[in-house]
Amino acid sequence: MLIDLLTTEEESVDMWTRHLRFDIQLLAERLSNTTDWIIKNSDTRNLSIGYFGASTGAGAALVAASERPRLVEVGFNLMEFNDLSETNNKNEA
Repeated sequence: MLIDLLTTEEESVDMWTRHLRFDIQLLAERLSNTTDWIIKNSDTRNLSIGYFGASTGAGAALVAASERPRLVEVGFNLMEFNDLSETNNKNEA
């Protein structure tokens, strides 16, 4: 299951403010609430649950998984960002 942790309205606001995407506790709470729904739903309760996140989503996945260590598996991606000025200097050489 792929889920968005922000509502459409929140994403619109976040495009300008960029504060919700860094609210790890909010994102983790939303992920935990989704997990609660999955384990309460008769069609999904017996499925294995795993979280995968990148960037702040990885932080949210780790926080949410720490609340249910026997229930959830976690994977994450830490991205490395290049310094653009370094890249530009290499291209000029």
